[in-house]
Amino acid sequence: MSEYYKILVGGKSCNGGALKWSLPKQKPDGSWKPGRWHRVKGDPEMCKHGIHVAKEPYRQWWTWGADVYRVETGPIVVEESDKALTMSCRLLSLEAKPAWLTNAEAFIASIKDVPFFKPDGQPRSDWNLFTAPTWDAAWAAAWAAAGDAAGDAARDAAGDAAWVAARAAAWDAAGAAAWDAALMTRVIVGELSGPHAEHAKARWEVWQKGYALLCDVNGELCVYDAQ
Repeated sequence: MSEYYKILVGGKSCNGGALKWSLPKQKPDGSWKPGRWHRVKGDPEMCKHGIHVAKEPYRQWWTWGADVYRVETGPIVVEESDKALTMSCRLLSLEAKPAWLTNAEAFIASIKDVPFFKPDGQPRSDWNLFTAPTWDAAWAAAWAAAGDAAGDAARDAAGDAAWVAARAAAWDAAGAAAWDAALMTRVIVGELSGPHAEHAKARWEVWQKGYALLCDVNGELCVYDAQ
């Protein structure tokens, strides 16, 4: 028997609806009192009319800032690979966030504390460091020294919502850091290890130390110091 889930933002449906749900409440002993039943009348039709529930909430339907609830449904009218349709449903309990999500949230929250463009004066010895009065001047120096640049590490398929949230968080402080912040969320969400993960961490370290990452040439980081 399948388990079904509902994904809500602020207690409301967020994937094509805006229903305000009756939320379950946790008791002092840790158990949950379910929310009240919600029922829909009329002719059920997938993606158009009825209550839609997810089978794997983090695979496709989750969005940044959402909560995932385990649900009890009435009869399932239609079932597909990733979702199902019913005409009645209630929320049973709030699902605990997986570790990768809490780690991603902590990382994105930490972006505001990065000392963007305030170098700590301790650049890594393996960086190709360029000092120039402007970003454009540093770019020109880097390209002249490096020649053609190699492509960045490819993005994986997981964590789209975290990717967007990280880019937005970094863009507010330093637009050029947005790609590397988003790349780090891919590592965190996917719980990745190995050379590509270490390379993403090295890229983000540039920003954490107050420098700016110009480009990546054959694995060598070209770093900009405006001082």
